[in-house]
Amino acid sequence: MSGLADAILALGSPSLEARLQADVALAGWGSEADEALIALLTDRHAPEEAQWRAAFTLGRRGTAAALPALLTGLASQHWSVRHACACALGEIGDAGGAQALLAIATAAEPDEQTNYVAAIGLLRLQRSQGEAVLRAVAAGGNRAGRNTAVSALAVVAY
Repeated sequence: MSGLADAILALGSPSLEARLQADVALAGWGSEADEALIALLTDRHAPEEAQWRAAFTLGRRGTAAALPALLTGLASQHWSVRHACACALGEIGDAGGAQALLAIATAAEPDEQTNYVAAIGLLRLQRSQGEAVLRAVAAGGNRAGRNTAVSALAVVAY
């Protein structure tokens, strides 16, 4: 990739190879990439895959400035974007994402694997508090929440 704009554009390429190369290239950019990735994540007209790749990249980069965009992305119509945003919030580790992760982890309706990654993110953010909350959910009456909590707590046991 020759530049930041090329790498951002390639996240939406029809070519898997180009998208993967863009992921690698963006990892090497400094903070100037963050603004472009946030813009891509929040662009409603961007390809779905480009949006979720932007969210994952922001999470890997630990971009705390992306918190508002990631929180908004949790309401995306695309499960893959919601999933990537939940993962990124856990990766970034900002306490500002804890309430949103808790709400997703304990939701009554399963959302692909988004509930699970939200629970794992909650454990990353607030290990002892998150564990206590998930234990309470595991003992509760919400079947989907119980399943999510038990799965996430199994990770703690290892």
